[in-house]
Amino acid sequence: MANIWKTNSFGLGMTKMAVVMVFIMVCCPKVRAHNDEESRFRYFFIQAVTERLKGNDAECMELMRHALAIEPRGEAWFNLYRCYSSIGDDAESLACLEKAVALNSNYKESLGLYYLRNGENKKAIDTFESIYGKIGDKEKILQILLRLYEAESDFDNMISTLNRLELLDGTSEEITFAKMQVFDKIGDKKKVRNLLEELSAKNPNDLNYKVMLGNWMMTNGAPDAAMEEFKQVLRTEPDNISARISMLDYYKVKGKQGEYEEELEKLLVSEEVEEETRQSLINEIIQNNQKLREDTVKMMSLFAKMLEQPQKTSGIYMVKALYMGMMKLNKDSIDAAYEKSLAIEPDNELARSMLINSYWQKGDFSKVAEMCKQAQLYNPDEIGYDFYHALALLRLEKEDSVIIKALSKAEQKITAETDTTMATTIYSILGDVLYSDGQSKKAFECYDKALEWTKDEPQVLNNYAYYLCLDGGDLSKAEQMAFKAYKQDPVNPNVLDTYAWILFLQKRYEDARIYIDEALRCDSVPSSVVLQHAGDIYSKIGNMEKAMDYWQQAYALDSGDALLEKKIKLGKYIENE
Repeated sequence: MANIWKTNSFGLGMTKMAVVMVFIMVCCPKVRAHNDEESRFRYFFIQAVTERLKGNDAECMELMRHALAIEPRGEAWFNLYRCYSSIGDDAESLACLEKAVALNSNYKESLGLYYLRNGENKKAIDTFESIYGKIGDKEKILQILLRLYEAESDFDNMISTLNRLELLDGTSEEITFAKMQVFDKIGDKKKVRNLLEELSAKNPNDLNYKVMLGNWMMTNGAPDAAMEEFKQVLRTEPDNISARISMLDYYKVKGKQGEYEEELEKLLVSEEVEEETRQSLINEIIQNNQKLREDTVKMMSLFAKMLEQPQKTSGIYMVKALYMGMMKLNKDSIDAAYEKSLAIEPDNELARSMLINSYWQKGDFSKVAEMCKQAQLYNPDEIGYDFYHALALLRLEKEDSVIIKALSKAEQKITAETDTTMATTIYSILGDVLYSDGQSKKAFECYDKALEWTKDEPQVLNNYAYYLCLDGGDLSKAEQMAFKAYKQDPVNPNVLDTYAWILFLQKRYEDARIYIDEALRCDSVPSSVVLQHAGDIYSKIGNMEKAMDYWQQAYALDSGDALLEKKIKLGKYIENE
């Protein structure tokens, strides 16, 4: 008979392995049951995790509870916590997380983060302190504790935590500064000063620490001691810009205006001073130094000296322009400074906007149009430049087609976020120009869009109503719009004239007379159109003397109107043919 215990080079022979398995299954039912439970648990657990990764939280929770019914384990409770978190059930998610932690302390960090997210700082502190040094990244946990102690204004524990970080990572500038901030908050100036002195002593070749110490002394009532620190720095490094800038504060505190201005001028014209620092200094003068700020001769002299050097950025020109604007100096000089800024930085949006505004106020609409066109290259999505470009072309009385093209470009950029007034104005003006160009249907569509933005805008209602009646449209609709415009703007002569004319077309002559009289009363210089309307209305109520008077006044303003000339010759109202 063959030896069934025979082995080969791979360990137990297959026959022996089979016998062992049979023995376990027959003679060790507890082991067999355990293996069955383990298999079932792993099956439901893996299926649940798979569903969670698919985003199927409900299926995941059901399968995970099957796994937990077989055996409560930390990983199952933790995954159930994640499911409840994803559906926003805070109470259940916390309960599951706490059960996970009770079975497996490795989940304590997640519990601490849960408390942190939900503002339960004291519980978070207790949790992270309990795991510090046992699980997780020590530095990460200390950083979290530092934030928590700061939120609780627990300054003693902040220092303790910073000391632990120092033991962990060694002394660093970051930790030292953090300690200084804590000591500063609790008013322990001595410890702040000691730390600064230690930094300076440990880094003798880095003079910035000495300047920092001096600056701290300046702000804490020891200007003379601060000055000694600055002088020591300058003895070692005569051109140290930081120390020289800090000395300006000393001169201000001591009221040494002459020394302050002398040192300031040296700094502002020094090639060693970075342009950004120079700009910051000049800004500080404008904002804080009233005496020097108001001495425009000195300030302009400083600007001139600074600008003798080639400028890498437009910063100083911009500050100069803003200063001159604040002091209400010559507008052409202000514009020149902004133009210099644009020459250096063509995409300087503030400079270009200021110039557009200035040229508009001066009535130089050619310049406005030119500036807006340039701006469109650098800010193609900015609707404002298209808008003002179109307005400038309108003021320049360009052809309708040119203005329509510019306004259509602006219209295409209107979105739900566009300023209401701007959107209304674009549609309104586009409607006016389209009507002037003979495109009445498109004009009325634009007016409708304008009224979607501003329901009762009087200018839109007035123009829409007037052009609608001129076009032989719905007089009832025109009358309703004109009346709304009148209610919004009852002293506007154009609005009054439109309403009077629509009433005239409706043959309500006496009502029309009331409103045309009011239009003439409100308009110190009535147009030929309004005067002719007045003549037409008075002719229909039988007052030909007044009618002739108004027609003649209208003809004096517009002698090329053939229909008006005919009315005067025949002495009666004639409809437009």
